[in-house]
Amino acid sequence: MNAMPNNTPIIIGVGQSVSQWNPAALSTDAPSPIGMANLASRRAIDDVGLSVSFGQKIDTLALVRTMADSLPATQYPLGAPVNAPGALAHQLNIQPNKLIYAQVGGDTPQALVSEMAERIYNGETKLALIAGGEATGAMKAARRAHIDLDWSAPAHGDCEDRGFGPPLLSAYELRHGLVFPTQVYALFENALRRKQGLNLAQYRAQMAALFAPFSNIAAGNPYAQFGQARSVDFLRTPSPENYDISTPYLKWHVAQDAVNQGAALLMTSVGMAKRMGVPMDKWIYLHVSAQARDTFLTERPDLSTSQSTKFVLDKVLASSGLDIAKISYIDLYSCFPCAVFIAAQALGIDWRIQNQQGRPLTVTGGLPFFGAPGNNYSMHAIATMVEHLRKDQNGYGLILANGGYLTKQATGIYSAKPAHDWTPVSNICREVTIKNKHLSKIDKAPTHAKLIAHTINYYKGEPVSGFALCQTDQGRCLAKIVPNDKINLQRLAMGKNLEKVSITTNNGVNYIS
Repeated sequence: MNAMPNNTPIIIGVGQSVSQWNPAALSTDAPSPIGMANLASRRAIDDVGLSVSFGQKIDTLALVRTMADSLPATQYPLGAPVNAPGALAHQLNIQPNKLIYAQVGGDTPQALVSEMAERIYNGETKLALIAGGEATGAMKAARRAHIDLDWSAPAHGDCEDRGFGPPLLSAYELRHGLVFPTQVYALFENALRRKQGLNLAQYRAQMAALFAPFSNIAAGNPYAQFGQARSVDFLRTPSPENYDISTPYLKWHVAQDAVNQGAALLMTSVGMAKRMGVPMDKWIYLHVSAQARDTFLTERPDLSTSQSTKFVLDKVLASSGLDIAKISYIDLYSCFPCAVFIAAQALGIDWRIQNQQGRPLTVTGGLPFFGAPGNNYSMHAIATMVEHLRKDQNGYGLILANGGYLTKQATGIYSAKPAHDWTPVSNICREVTIKNKHLSKIDKAPTHAKLIAHTINYYKGEPVSGFALCQTDQGRCLAKIVPNDKINLQRLAMGKNLEKVSITTNNGVNYIS
């Protein structure tokens, strides 16, 4: 260990928080996003095992962007700090030299770890706090109960606000109304289903078999928001508690955002940790990491796979010299089943065997059951991974974080074993954009097209609208299914794998006819 370079980056502290706040109790301590991040950060500082004054050494604070700040058209309904990282610093009574408010995306926590590792290696940062928090659950509960909450908070310091980042959907996709994740991911899901030749019931059974073990893990996780074990039968069967969302999804197949959760990490260098007296059994190393960004949904050649996912996973395994069989713990981003199916496929592993061996592809319980705290889920996964690896000093853990619509991927491999040759070059933390072969999109569709994937959206148990992605001789075509088209809504809601559909075009928008 003495030969370890002093500028090698390490994680030394982790913390998580959860609140099951119930407005019916008329409690005055309703959670807020900054409050949940504050609690998690204090626990991360306490986890290091040093004096309270240790937190004063934090010189960089990076805050994961809250969901209320993640769309240009939205605003906090309950008030908000003008400077969110500064508000967290104020609550922690610290004054970092650098405050960062991160870009939108579920890939952010892993991307920030990679960035802080490089800053620490280069001597730009000595002690970094990365944190995030959400209180969407409290916000929704307060609205239902007609309770006014105030999330405004004092702040100090200037922050680097990285904004929304490049668009995740094209103007063409937005013009057709394709916006919500449950709609977009359903297209991936149905492309996978068609490729496997499964009917709707068979595919729902497959999603249920994947996610039931995830719910078992969430049931044993003290920081889970929805920690209840769910059976395969419950998860595959429509019911009042597990109702249709978008074909093929039922409620508990998708990420649940009504959470009050926070997570935080503390990072420093080996040399700084030695000087501060941080116990070595707290040290966890980031061995390698990688990031990639894919093109817009309608431009991808095959929705049953993900080039960005395969790219980052191939990179970290090749750079680490590890075979996937040597990775003891894995957390694959699980906002929807397809994200896990596609990542497992990219890793060359069979999720069924993983489940049978008692090694599900999550350490937290996954976004439907642990909870989906906006852009910050993978911070919880990394914090939980750190706890596993502290107990298993010979183990390795892999994190895959996803942002957008399988658009942005960030991954990392961690271990309590030293990363002797760590450098930013071997870390591969530069973003790489996947270049797909150009697929033209047509504004005026021909009469007939081949159906690639589709989804039907539900409201109170009834199919009300939908989308179809089609291929024509002229190019790729996106089409809407409107509410008054009862025939197509019903037949596509049944999950029938139709080969061809008829299309009409009006003002640059295509419709199934």
